[in-house]
Amino acid sequence: MESITYIHLGIYMLPDLEARKRHTKYVIEMADLFLGHFSDENPIKGFIMILLHWIATGIPLLILLIGEVDTYFYISAAMFASIFAAHFYFKGCICTRIERAMLDNKRWWGPWQFGFEWLQIAGIEMTGNLADNIFTCCGIALGTIVFLRVLYSMKDT
Repeated sequence: MESITYIHLGIYMLPDLEARKRHTKYVIEMADLFLGHFSDENPIKGFIMILLHWIATGIPLLILLIGEVDTYFYISAAMFASIFAAHFYFKGCICTRIERAMLDNKRWWGPWQFGFEWLQIAGIEMTGNLADNIFTCCGIALGTIVFLRVLYSMKDT
């Protein structure tokens, strides 16, 4: 049985970096097996993963931004809270990591790719740390929007 050490973050504990790397590798291998049902070609598996990733994040994002504040809204908010937490666990987006593995492209940034391309055209070098900071800021902005939408949807009773 493997032993895992934990990193203490206040009251929360995360497995150490090496354990999380093993977990990331395992998830990528399982995704490769699953996507192998659709194609044996890695670029096609990568494309399928990109479609799944964009659909799984795009629809809930639209619901959070323009949908009614209803059950789907709260499910979408829970999904994004889980996505945000998973980014910290996997030190980035696990879906993007799967896509990178399938596409064999370390410079792929997932749904952020097109925005990051504009930053690079403007002469800003895209690094992992900058990408994390942008993601965190967008997460804070989205969380603020969700909070305000819930707050303003409450009716005086």
